[in-house]
Amino acid sequence: MKNQSIIFLLFLSFTLLPSAEASEWFPVPQFMSESEIAKVYQDAVRSQIIEQKGVHNSSGSSGLELNWLKQVAQSEREWQMNLQELERGYRRALSEVILRQTEHQSRLVLVSQYDNRIATLEAEIRELEVRSRQVAGDRQRYEQGLDNLPLATVAVVKALYTEELAARLKESGYEDSIFRKAGEIALTVMLEAYSTQSEIPFRQGGTRVSFLYPENISRFDESANEYVYLFPIIEINPFAEQKWAQTDEMPGVTFQSFISLEQAQAYLQQEQVGDARLTEWIKAELSTLQANNEHVLQTINGALRHYSTFREGLASEIGLLQAQIGKLQVKRNELSGKEALSQSLAALEQIRQDYRRHYEQRVLLGYEEYTMEFDVMFSGSSPEPRPRKTRASGEDQGLMVRSQEVVNVPVSGRPLKDIYADMILSANGKASEPPLIPETWVIRVKAEDEASELLQGKLRWGIDREEFQLLQLSRRSIGSRTQYRIAVAKRMHLLSEENFPPSQAGVCEFTVFFQPGNLKLNKNSRQVINENTECLLKYPKQLVELTGHTDGNGKIKKGDNYVKQGIVQATAVMDYLVSQGFDPDRIILASKGASMIPNGSETSDPNSLHRVEVISRPEI
Repeated sequence: MKNQSIIFLLFLSFTLLPSAEASEWFPVPQFMSESEIAKVYQDAVRSQIIEQKGVHNSSGSSGLELNWLKQVAQSEREWQMNLQELERGYRRALSEVILRQTEHQSRLVLVSQYDNRIATLEAEIRELEVRSRQVAGDRQRYEQGLDNLPLATVAVVKALYTEELAARLKESGYEDSIFRKAGEIALTVMLEAYSTQSEIPFRQGGTRVSFLYPENISRFDESANEYVYLFPIIEINPFAEQKWAQTDEMPGVTFQSFISLEQAQAYLQQEQVGDARLTEWIKAELSTLQANNEHVLQTINGALRHYSTFREGLASEIGLLQAQIGKLQVKRNELSGKEALSQSLAALEQIRQDYRRHYEQRVLLGYEEYTMEFDVMFSGSSPEPRPRKTRASGEDQGLMVRSQEVVNVPVSGRPLKDIYADMILSANGKASEPPLIPETWVIRVKAEDEASELLQGKLRWGIDREEFQLLQLSRRSIGSRTQYRIAVAKRMHLLSEENFPPSQAGVCEFTVFFQPGNLKLNKNSRQVINENTECLLKYPKQLVELTGHTDGNGKIKKGDNYVKQGIVQATAVMDYLVSQGFDPDRIILASKGASMIPNGSETSDPNSLHRVEVISRPEI
């Protein structure tokens, strides 16, 4: 019989599952001398003999082998299922990010509109505040104009008649100190009587005598002393801020001001002076002066209430505008969307990391069976060597069959542990260099949706380390022959690098403006399109929506309408894009006519109303 041996190796990749281990795992020797390699296999055989308490006299598979083969068969399916779930998660996360970015761009447009509206309201508030300050200034100037506005009353001065008094009054007239003192008394009385009727506080204004009753009114007391009674009309300026020195007290002189006719009549009766003419004069003057005083105060109060009402109205209007601004700011802040976008980006980064970890550390499980009769050793269930196979990515990826010839292993007169160690050594070869990963482990990815493609080109794993574990050592007698068998579990730890391609989907958004009454592109409009061409070309599978808008104020022909004008504008943009090499099948035309005029457009540039809004985004 020709001496030959065949090795059968079955490798599958997966995320490693826990298993019941027959013995410990040993590293596959690399970069060692032959004696060091032999010692590793001898230690593994010795450990397995101790674990299974000798060598089994059977050729069948043990429970450990069956469990391991089940894990090997199941591992690749689970690895691929996990990979598919990660790929689906990645696509979902990428779609979510694209959607959030699209929504964020739309929000930015709405935020801009809210900002413009808020700016308009703030400008109105500033204008109202200017008007309010103007009203406050007008009121201040009005109050300052009240300095010389007088109130008046009738007073009486009682003094002992002397020649000196008569001469002094003749010389000084209304400027005499006796009249200044009467003015002080009248000012005090008038402030007490009318201050509660005024919308603004009274001040210590000036006084003057405007008229003096012309007849002499006098009376003698029981000692024949003659007293004279002077009845002046005194004007006071209660709204003037005037500083003047108090007049000294005048012994023997009394002063009184009359607010009402009853006070005057009571005084005349008490003093037993005057006649009918004086009484009628006082009555007529007090009646006129009281009516005049009330009219003056009512006029002033009316003017002041007018100013106050005006300012209160302005303040109320400012408050309403501020409330509108507050509501708009709340809606604006709700549109920020930054948190949702940040969360989507974080979720995408997390799935990237999970995907990377899945690929970076892949583990291949293998099962090998070595048998030898007499001095011939072969492995596996295939009686003939099978050529190496290379497969592209697919459901059957992961299966690898490899065969090779090895030298004979001596049996006669040798310990069993040495025979088994030499069988493993012969089956695995004596090379100290690590084996190469065959093309079976090169993945070529080509997804149907390029926008969601996770890997591009080839992905090759390199070996980090290999481990083996002996599952069973057995022998049996077949006639005159003895068959030796070894069942081996293997683990190959691989390292790889993943490559995420740039996104094939995104958002392009800009606006092309038209001159009112002109449905053709001008130089500036073409420049805007040229500046955004690169973005549109970057995502060739996305549709481009062109939506025309007008202001509804232009003259249109009979049978025409503003929607048609918007379509004509959108068509002009499409024709220019096609002239630049764009596929017309990518373009969708639409028109909103005059239905979407921005807030505050009545004060904005009319050119901004004649426009075509261009947007290209992925369909999620």
